[in-house]
Amino acid sequence: MDALYEFANIRSYADVEQLVSGGVPEDLHLEYKSGRPKNTDRFKQDVAQDISAFANSDGGTLVVGVTEVDNKPAFIDGIDPEHLSRESLGQVLATNIRPTIAGLSALNVNGPSGKTVLIVSVPKSESAPHQGPNHKYYRRYEHHNQPLAHHEIEDLSRRRIAVRPLITVSTASRGPVLAAFDVRNSGDFPADDIQFEFSSTLIWAEGQIPEPLANGMRHLGPGQRLRFRTRPFPQLLSNPEVKATFTVRVEYTHSFAQQRLSHVWPLDFEAYRGSMSILTDEQQDRKDANEELTKMREALVEISRCIKECFPNLVGANGLDLSIYTLTQYQQDRKGRSDRAAVPKVVQWVGLSSRFEH
Repeated sequence: MDALYEFANIRSYADVEQLVSGGVPEDLHLEYKSGRPKNTDRFKQDVAQDISAFANSDGGTLVVGVTEVDNKPAFIDGIDPEHLSRESLGQVLATNIRPTIAGLSALNVNGPSGKTVLIVSVPKSESAPHQGPNHKYYRRYEHHNQPLAHHEIEDLSRRRIAVRPLITVSTASRGPVLAAFDVRNSGDFPADDIQFEFSSTLIWAEGQIPEPLANGMRHLGPGQRLRFRTRPFPQLLSNPEVKATFTVRVEYTHSFAQQRLSHVWPLDFEAYRGSMSILTDEQQDRKDANEELTKMREALVEISRCIKECFPNLVGANGLDLSIYTLTQYQQDRKGRSDRAAVPKVVQWVGLSSRFEH
């Protein structure tokens, strides 16, 4: 597992504690920043610089709320909401970075001592270069940022017209209860030998990843979409042990460019919490059953109407309605005999011989 995917999986306070206790140093994909700065304005610009540098390079994770010494984490100091928060980060980036970085995610994680750490996951941007604070462009070099040279800016600009991703992944829903995971080839060429890595397997029922995702796919054609059912929304959004926010790394071969491509997608089922009515499985089953019963009633009414209109001579003033069984037998008799021979037999079944003989 490479550094980008490993650090993209930092999703909890326990993960941050493990980084600190293990003395994991800053590098191309990881940066620590104290959450107790002396100069708030400079602090916000530094955050924006780190994020733009990650996006212009190979992506990475910024952990805000950890003091570092000699590029290694020393201790967790937590963030001060007056300086920076998950909610205020968007304004910081909008003020200091152009153009906007797609796919960026930020997460607040709380520790037992009441300290909060902000984890910002930054993808490698296909819209690079991104201009950082003071109208400068930065890139990540080892464990720090460097301004981009003119030729490097031109190289990054060509990234926009380079090979675009074929395989995209996203969360989805099937009704108000069933959550799903979509894999789509949104390009114009086939993708081959597709492999997946998930930061958490708890989104799947009993942790069982569907076989095509666990063992990979040999081929996915242009425009083709596959949908996989995950846990129901009530389980995803109510069980604290299930991480509704996760990442997935997709690696595949671009059939036309003959390149092996890799993308990390941050996904979040939490977005559905305020956008739909979450029902229990029992409520959904009852709702589906009522809908089917309604359709059956409507179908029976239509069948009854059709019988009365199609067989007016058999439903008359005498008040006798022929059953579906009788009508079926009547139709079968007509196939094997002439009408003249079949009618008296049907009439005999319902006691109406004299009426039809005349």
